[in-house]
Parts: sequence; C-alpha cells; structure tokens
Amino acid sequence: MALGIQAAVDNGANVLNLSLGGTGNSSVLDSVIQQAIAAGIPIFAAAGNQPVGTPTYPAANSGVMAVTATQGGQIAPYANFGSFVELAFPGGVVIYLGGTAYLEQGTSVSTATATGVAVGNKYVLGWNWQQIEAAMQKKFPVPPK
Repeated sequence: MALGIQAAVDNGANVLNLSLGGTGNSSVLDSVIQQAIAAGIPIFAAAGNQPVGTPTYPAANSGVMAVTATQGGQIAPYANFGSFVELAFPGGVVIYLGGTAYLEQGTSVSTATATGVAVGNKYVLGWNWQQIEAAMQKKFPVPPK
C-alpha cells in the first residue's frame, strides 16, 4: 500500500481514496501518508465494517479524513465508529451492470462518495482543501453512536 501511495503521489495525484484498512498500524505507511499530506494531498480512508470503536488504519493516521457509513441518518449497523472518524456519508449505492441492479454497501462506498464530493467542490468552487474539509465536516458530521 505504501508503494502504491508513493507511486500515486510521484505521478501527480491530487487526492487519495483509501477504501481499505485494518487494525495494524505501520510506521512505513504512516511515513508515506504524512509525506502526501505535507505535499498538500488530502487523503480519505474508510473507517471499516466491523462495527467497533477501535481505530483502524490508515483511517486513524494523523491528517487522514476517516469516513464511516450512515443508514437512515445514523451510523450504519455494520460501520466502525470512534473518535478517529471525522465524516459520515451514506453507505449504500445501487450499481447497474448488464441490466441487473446490485446493492453495494460499506464504509468504502462512503469513502468513495466523500472523495467525489471533495473533488467536485474543489473544481466547481475553487476552494482550498482546508475549506472543503471544514465544510464537509459541518455538512456530513458523524452522528452519535
């Protein structure tokens, strides 16, 4: 994962979506993440689908925008929560493929949506990432568990 992030940064990425994670923290991964953040690249990461309140990584890394899933205005029953989580977006989406509808759900879906909202606002409004993150935290707060 660290090599993938580094390659993305080296090749001009301007935002990163990390719809993955686990319970282990890595100093190598944290170092690469901090380098990306220092370069002005925002990182959105999935909080996880275990429903526990313990930190998951890379979502819990400093500077990363951790995203959980909502369902009916509350944290989804499958979604992780906790003090490391900064945003909450709907966790379900219907995808059509070959005329068949598939329901996908999880904090990865929420994270992809959050990343898309951030990028869309960046290019439509011309705001800087700090303004966008502040507006998103206000508009998409984490509901109490």
